[in-house]
Amino acid sequence: MIECSRCILDDTFPSIEFDENGECNYCYSHDELDEMYPIGFEGMKRLMILFKEIKESGKNNPFDCVVGLSGGKDSSYLLHAVVKMGLRPIAVHYDNGWDTQLAKRNIRRIIEILEVPLVNYRVKQNEVDDIIRSFLLSHTQDAEAATDLGLVKCLFQIADTYGVKYILDGHSFRTEGMAPIEWSYMDGRYIKSVHAKRGIIPLKTYPLLTITDQIWYGLKGIKRPRPLYYLDYISKNIQNFLEDTYGWEWYGGHHLENTYTAFFDYYYRYNKLGYDGRLVELSALIRSKQITKEEAKHEMQKPILPKEYEETLLSEVKRRLGFDNDTFSFIMRKDLYKNNQNWPTYREYFRLLKPLFWMMAKTKRIPDSFYLKYCKGV
Repeated sequence: MIECSRCILDDTFPSIEFDENGECNYCYSHDELDEMYPIGFEGMKRLMILFKEIKESGKNNPFDCVVGLSGGKDSSYLLHAVVKMGLRPIAVHYDNGWDTQLAKRNIRRIIEILEVPLVNYRVKQNEVDDIIRSFLLSHTQDAEAATDLGLVKCLFQIADTYGVKYILDGHSFRTEGMAPIEWSYMDGRYIKSVHAKRGIIPLKTYPLLTITDQIWYGLKGIKRPRPLYYLDYISKNIQNFLEDTYGWEWYGGHHLENTYTAFFDYYYRYNKLGYDGRLVELSALIRSKQITKEEAKHEMQKPILPKEYEETLLSEVKRRLGFDNDTFSFIMRKDLYKNNQNWPTYREYFRLLKPLFWMMAKTKRIPDSFYLKYCKGV
């Protein structure tokens, strides 16, 4: 086994390559983004320029930006930051019906204290669950894709409705990293294809994002910058700050604020697909010098989920999705596996339209990470 000289990814990781010094291409992608988005004085200067542009764009509107809010640490801190820096956001929560009570409390506390209006975008529960069942019964690796993509579409819709030109989200490559396309792929055609094969409920309220939507909203001038890219975002410090300032509560792990996401990230991926998603996040923290390789490896030795929480989680997922034990065992069979290449997707279109998406990335109409992952390849 060959391990990266810098992070904890090894040669079993998808699409990984090493240079003569033993450093992997994912570390190079991190450095590319690091150079594009400096922190410190230069980062703050660029952030102030960005916020000035946002204020100017929305001076005649009640809101100047849309902020996606999950109740998690990153989006909560982003909402705090933009309000304290003088922006007038409208918060949007994509509600797939699987939020924990803790996440709901976190959302309620921060919007009440900051006095920010919230749009709770709720999709009919039977549609959400039918998409989830479709992906699980199809044995796909991307059984969370519909939630992530639905969030993007509803943010576009709210921005367009209010005439807002900026959508802000709380992603930070320095703490979250970038999952390989073999592990995490999403596009509207893929979701529609899987659901058409295994779904039984028509999708009437689910916000399906098509490639046409992506281009259309980009042409309308809606931009999607990521302000946390310019900040020296130290995960532990931010958590302590939110707890002290807003009574925000930690939910125990990345993405555990949503029951289904917790199942997908920490059980389905690990037990069916055979990989540990913590590798991506911990490697990002190593590159950002927030932890050492030794600390990351120690963290990887810990159980991915406490046994008592795992039992409760599985019971809830099976109950809500209507899976008996035999059906669930069928879903979790490791020999039954399909990835996005087994279904019609926009993947080739993203590559063919690479020059267009490069221009959209340069003008912040799509995130740079989208271009690196879907168009250029890591």
